[in-house]
Amino acid sequence: MERIGHITRKLWGVLLDTLFPPHCVACGTLLPRNPRHDAICENCLAAVTSRDGFCCPRCGARLPPPLTSTQPACHPGEFFVLAAAMSYVNPAPRALIQALKYEHSRAALAPLLSVLLPYLAATLRGAPETAADNWAIVPIPLHPRRLRERGFNQAMLIAGALTKIELLSRAAVLPDALARTRHTPPQTAEASAEKRRANVAHCFTLKRPELIRGKTVLLVDDVFTSGATMGEAAAALRAGGVKGIIGVTAAKA
Repeated sequence: MERIGHITRKLWGVLLDTLFPPHCVACGTLLPRNPRHDAICENCLAAVTSRDGFCCPRCGARLPPPLTSTQPACHPGEFFVLAAAMSYVNPAPRALIQALKYEHSRAALAPLLSVLLPYLAATLRGAPETAADNWAIVPIPLHPRRLRERGFNQAMLIAGALTKIELLSRAAVLPDALARTRHTPPQTAEASAEKRRANVAHCFTLKRPELIRGKTVLLVDDVFTSGATMGEAAAALRAGGVKGIIGVTAAKA
């Protein structure tokens, strides 16, 4: 029965590819049969370059390694430094993130990770020294209503893959450390940074402080725009006594 089920799924996949052949989400090109990635063509992915190291979440200034703190020297009032792998201005990562987030395309995750994971592995070598078992990975949570609508949390999908990095192989992935306490309109609906901050003000609560106390936390989301969402989540984590916070995103606007 298992073999029959496998054959049935394979035939169904072939039928779907025949009726609805996959296209590159960035340029619209028809993808070849059995492409390396099911969501993007090789040309568009090859045009994606990763960013360089950590940056300040407030001003975007590059922070040269090695870091002695996860509070940026240029803006020490910030609670975290940012590790963002790609530029959201680039049409390829932007199209992949939008396909994952709004079109429920799980196929868009693999090409994003193909850039994010090597970038983060290299970047974390310049992070403040942290013991292998003292890392924690916390995805930005969705409100339960948004989670029901979307069916998954894209930040959790990214967070779960980070333990493939050797330095993070013993890190705990903690999807329940933070909770979103109220449903908010999508940040894309808010035009100004001030409105974005007001939209998410005090919308996170720390549910399990004992899980993150004294640890260096990687706070994970798909994209960093104004920083309002990540800043609010970082504030909630900081109140729980973390050692430090590094924001991790696939892209930065």
